[in-house]
Amino acid sequence: MMRVTHKFSLHSQRQDLSVQKLTRPPAWPRNSIKKIFGIFFLAAVLLSVIFMVRPGNISSLEVDGDVLSCLSADQIGRETGLVGSNFWLEDRKKLLEQLSARHLCLKSASLTFIFPSTAVLKAVKREAALAVISYSASISAAQESSPSAQLDLPWSQPSTPAGEMLVSDSEGFIFEKSDRVQLPVVYIPKELNIGSHLNPGQAEKVVTIFNKITQMVNDFPAAGTTLQRPVWAKIMDDSLLMDLHPRVIFSLKKDILRQLASLQLILQKAKINIGGVETIDLRFDKPVIK
Repeated sequence: MMRVTHKFSLHSQRQDLSVQKLTRPPAWPRNSIKKIFGIFFLAAVLLSVIFMVRPGNISSLEVDGDVLSCLSADQIGRETGLVGSNFWLEDRKKLLEQLSARHLCLKSASLTFIFPSTAVLKAVKREAALAVISYSASISAAQESSPSAQLDLPWSQPSTPAGEMLVSDSEGFIFEKSDRVQLPVVYIPKELNIGSHLNPGQAEKVVTIFNKITQMVNDFPAAGTTLQRPVWAKIMDDSLLMDLHPRVIFSLKKDILRQLASLQLILQKAKINIGGVETIDLRFDKPVIK
């Protein structure tokens, strides 16, 4: 009996030891403790650096672009108030919209940030393409649709009131008043104001016509023509009148490149007797030559 009791006691002790082994929490390795302290230390250092550096705070402003000819860097800094503010907290889209609304010479702008504290404004200014002048005129639709309409069109250059020359970019946006005589002058039969647009697509077509005809003028003198460099043009409804010796009429509703190709072909065929051509009307499917 004593032996059985003794065996039972040994077995119980073994069970107790097994339970203790299963329930005892594992001890943390010393390396893990060091890593945890290291992480906390690095986090504290990082927070200190962030507090001292204050990422995103702007201490200087740079302007990247050619907008300085119409808007100075100092003026941009004063109006935007960027220096001293935080780049990430600013409503940059609204700020740039307000800047563009105040300065129409500014076509587009974007803001970037260079660590640690520099904001860079990338600006694109509007390029002057046309000098536009408002004038009063009228032409009937019946005249415009007739092949003989060019006989009745007023070809004289309208008078220009002092200070009424405005400047448009190639998209037809009028952004300043100027007397830039080196720009092609276009008379337009509508009220024009700074901040307004020309009729959709007209400015781009007019710029294309001036550029292409200037190129023709450079090409044709050697061929014995008397085509003159375009200086001014006049819009009447959807027609563009150019007194180039000969006079040329374009339709701003139709394909401009096709009309220019027709003009070039006509000039090539008539280069010997170009002096006898008074008017070339390109508004119709078959150009009218007088």
